[in-house]
Amino acid sequence: MPAKVKAVLGEYKDVMLQELPKKIQPRLEVDHQIELKTGAKPLDIAPYCMAPLESEELRNHILHSHEQALPSILDWFVAVYLDDIVVYSQALDEHIQHLKQVFQVLRENELYVKLEKCSFGQQEVEFLGHQIRYGKFMMDGAKVKVVQEWEAPTKMSELRSFLGLVNYYRWFIQGYSAKAAPLIDLLKKNQAWQ
Repeated sequence: MPAKVKAVLGEYKDVMLQELPKKIQPRLEVDHQIELKTGAKPLDIAPYCMAPLESEELRNHILHSHEQALPSILDWFVAVYLDDIVVYSQALDEHIQHLKQVFQVLRENELYVKLEKCSFGQQEVEFLGHQIRYGKFMMDGAKVKVVQEWEAPTKMSELRSFLGLVNYYRWFIQGYSAKAAPLIDLLKKNQAWQ
């Protein structure tokens, strides 16, 4: 990891906590209780604070809402999906500035990242089942290998599974619809397998 990136991480240690701060009351008031298991106690913390879609909307709103302090960073050099954030840049010095802006937005909104789940200053990253290398989306090599080694389907469910996997990467396959048409036709009723 470049020394400049390490310096930024040191500056924003408060965004990378080992354990999240507990912000809800340690004990919630119980109006009534049904004892399903003898000795079971109510939860002290909420298992999930919000649904994944709500969480994504919150992150997008926060990253968009700081236009007064800095230009909107979303879609310029940040991609967010649920709890995945990718910061992309052309050069290391530019990347340092982008990281600082993202960390500042996270700090101001009391959002945190787990350092062990992060990677910084990479030429290639995996994001949403794709490899991103030098600004280009590419197919994940492991999934390509799975498709290449897939045995010929013998049941309708196996064919659906295969087509589902291949369909995910249809944008990368030239003439996909023509190539997949014979297999898709097999899914229709009263089609004979050969």
